[in-house]
Amino acid sequence: MKIFFIDPLSKEGKEIIRQDDSLDNLFDKQSIGYSYADIGLARLKWYFNKNFREYEFLFDENIAEYDVKAFYALAQAIAIKFGSSSRESRILIDSQKELTKERLKLYPRLEEKFIEKFGDIVKWTELKDAIKYGNIRFKDLLLDEGKVILSEKKFQEKFGKRFKNRDIGRFYRKIVGNKLKDIISGIVAAKVKKYINKVYEKVKSQEIKPHPNIKKIAKEISRITTRPSNIVIKPMKKSPLDPNAFPPCIKKALQGVKSGLRNYAIVTLLTPFLSRARLCPTLSGKRNLKISDYDPKLNILKNEILPMIYKAAERCDPPLFEDDPQEKRNIIAKLGFGLHEEPHLENEGESEWYSPMNCDKIQIYAPELCDPDETCKKVNNPLVYYLKKKGGD
Repeated sequence: MKIFFIDPLSKEGKEIIRQDDSLDNLFDKQSIGYSYADIGLARLKWYFNKNFREYEFLFDENIAEYDVKAFYALAQAIAIKFGSSSRESRILIDSQKELTKERLKLYPRLEEKFIEKFGDIVKWTELKDAIKYGNIRFKDLLLDEGKVILSEKKFQEKFGKRFKNRDIGRFYRKIVGNKLKDIISGIVAAKVKKYINKVYEKVKSQEIKPHPNIKKIAKEISRITTRPSNIVIKPMKKSPLDPNAFPPCIKKALQGVKSGLRNYAIVTLLTPFLSRARLCPTLSGKRNLKISDYDPKLNILKNEILPMIYKAAERCDPPLFEDDPQEKRNIIAKLGFGLHEEPHLENEGESEWYSPMNCDKIQIYAPELCDPDETCKKVNNPLVYYLKKKGGD
């Protein structure tokens, strides 16, 4: 199994493109029964609906070389048509990350091959982008004098004496090995982001001109990514917020609260509630939901949701941001855009879009906000209260 099946931007993957960089045949059916365009677009369709049976060919090692060219065509189409900071760019990055992880599950030997080429012990700074685009945190990494240990061999060299007469392999898998898929997929995702940026800059400087087939693929991408039925999450009805349907705790938070309660009321409770109630009014079991799936240009977030949150923060005593300006960044982080002053699409996914806490946690952490009415007694979450009052399901 070749490394480019999980990392199309590897040295071997780039060599495949050097040997065949023609874009004239992207829509021609190949010997495997699919065209390069078919494979590339299938990657996105699979990401949206996770139908492994329909797209099982994406996990067949026999398509590996074709998949590389399909990826490059897809990445170029997105960079040229939509730009490097677009929602489509993020979708490609996330889809490659997920595809890499699933292929690693099927071909675990590729983990070892990847680490051999990347380095079995690397400086932590080399993984900064992987942390940004992957599903890993800095504290998940095993550090030794500023370097991250990745391979079992290096783990044994460093810690072998501590685990004398014990199964060191089991400890390696628990401490490092179980995180390798996330680390590797994060590294690959970061490389995808850099490649999209590179192509986009070349287009801006007119170093390259779009091939007609790349434009054709871009049109197909647009159809896939703008069709609500293809979104990973179940389509939900969104509508303007109805303050009359807010639960008592939310009404109190909106009025402003005193010091000691401000951070919880505004950042932890109000921010997830208002964003979910306005854009995704349901307690979905799906993970990795993103605001841009409901508000592609972030207009609703910037013009409706954030102003409500910021006004509530100003009503606090003292105003929240006057003595704790960092909380504005924490609000943006709770919305899924990382620790930044403002929400930007290119930062989406750096953190998780939070759901409102259940009522029992509010009673524990902020009992002053909890003044239950009759409806409260029938629900266990502020968002369920809102849906019930508003007549939602």
